[in-house]
Amino acid sequence: MSLFLDLLREHLGPDYPLSEWQYGKLEAHFNLLWRWKQKINLTAVQDVEELVVHHYCESIALGSIIPLGKHRIMDVGSGAGFPGIPLMIARPDCFVLLVESDGRKSIFLREATLDLPNSLVFRTRVEQMQQGCDWMVSRAIRWSDLIPSADRLAAHLALLVTSDTADQAAMDFRLRWREPIPLPWGERKVILIGDV
Repeated sequence: MSLFLDLLREHLGPDYPLSEWQYGKLEAHFNLLWRWKQKINLTAVQDVEELVVHHYCESIALGSIIPLGKHRIMDVGSGAGFPGIPLMIARPDCFVLLVESDGRKSIFLREATLDLPNSLVFRTRVEQMQQGCDWMVSRAIRWSDLIPSADRLAAHLALLVTSDTADQAAMDFRLRWREPIPLPWGERKVILIGDV
């Protein structure tokens, strides 16, 4: 078994059960990411365990808080596919729109989703998007910059942020913010949900 899979299984534990098919798809994404990151800057993270925890595990945790059902999810500023690709693998009942304005990153996303039928890649900025969604998610875009687009396109906004950022967002009353959901990896990371 690979180091990636060992670490992923260890950190997800029994709280986030996945099938062998899902583990295989996550490993395939990781292997592609690791090859591509030698050529272009897909992520600044160099350590495999940090990548597993902060990108894969947190993305899967985000997917777990979205209610069951065939939701349309828009990942804004998807970059290397986080949180969108692990989320769509963990939640094959959902359809994920990966929105990325950087040309090289959008090419990577297209290759990474070739065999994931519940996805579509858009090379554009979220401000140009016309398609609506049930959930807008992000880990890369500042929350205050997302609110106008979420208000126009989504019913819910879910973000992977620090607890300090969640405290700042709670002061913005353009959305109805729920109580932040702490993540089990590190003391300060949370999932923040705002209802439009």
